[in-house]
Amino acid sequence: MTATASGPAAAICRARAVELVRRLGDVCVVDVETTALSPSSGRVVEVAVAVFRGADMVASFSSLVRGTVEPPSMLRNAVPTEALPDAPAFGEVAPILAAFLARADVVVGQNIAFDLAFLKAEFARAGVEASIPDTVLDTIGLAKSSMRLAHHDLASLADATGVAVQRPQHRALADVMTEFEVFMALVTELVRCGKVGCADDLVAFSGRGVRRMKEGGATTPDVPEEVADLVDGLGRLAEERERLTGEIGIAERGIAEACEQLGRKAVAGKEFFVSSYEYDTWEHPNDDAVRERVKEVLSKVGLWDAVAEVNGYLLARLIADSGVAEPALAELEALGRLRRVTRVRVHPTR
Repeated sequence: MTATASGPAAAICRARAVELVRRLGDVCVVDVETTALSPSSGRVVEVAVAVFRGADMVASFSSLVRGTVEPPSMLRNAVPTEALPDAPAFGEVAPILAAFLARADVVVGQNIAFDLAFLKAEFARAGVEASIPDTVLDTIGLAKSSMRLAHHDLASLADATGVAVQRPQHRALADVMTEFEVFMALVTELVRCGKVGCADDLVAFSGRGVRRMKEGGATTPDVPEEVADLVDGLGRLAEERERLTGEIGIAERGIAEACEQLGRKAVAGKEFFVSSYEYDTWEHPNDDAVRERVKEVLSKVGLWDAVAEVNGYLLARLIADSGVAEPALAELEALGRLRRVTRVRVHPTR
């Protein structure tokens, strides 16, 4: 459902979507926050699950997880690092998570392959057996089947479907709630456009572009050979970064486009693993006087401790999530600007 859809017809489609989802049984929405983009190099630091029947939530669980977070700057989320040393280990919450997944008829999530891959790795480390239902629905795949969008991150899907983003963003339980509302809005749109008429029609979307995690192991859709070659080419260029900066920029754009087409945030070659992601950054002149002025502005309103350095990513998150007061925001806008950027990172697999 787009943000502009309204009226009796929209209400009817929504009611049909709710009934269709109810017929699926227990829908378990899953979200994890991690320290990296690969289970081989990162750990889960927060997890949330919620079970829905139709549009009603019937159970939920969330917890911080004590993992390996060194250094804290590795975190790509809003998890408070100072709380992690006192959090339970994954092995302590694993039986609860396994019970939630075992009762589910369907698993739903945003880029759900990512979350399931991390959970599989953590369950294996903890020595806990867990099974995943056969029906796994990814909001990205549903979005690509129901509307044309330039971006498919959770905030973009929420904006396109008129769903309010739960706060704080990039925290597991808040993201779970946003993901479910986005899921319902996408099912409603699929009903409206005639692509889904019954529960079996929706089940047919299961597994499209996602990694299935089952007791016997995980399977991953093949990466096109040309994409794997591009990954390895970029990796070799990155090893000579200073000499080949221009070529790297061209290759990074190609990787970002390939990830978008595949509906993934990460793609593996034979020798290298790359991750592509978007985020907001606050651009400012790389100038000591500007940095000192930013510190003064944030200190004046008691926010400097939340940043501690003039880092574009941290400043952008502070501005977006913390409700910087208008006078301070105006002063910051005079010193720099927010910009959406795409970054590609290269990790050798050898």
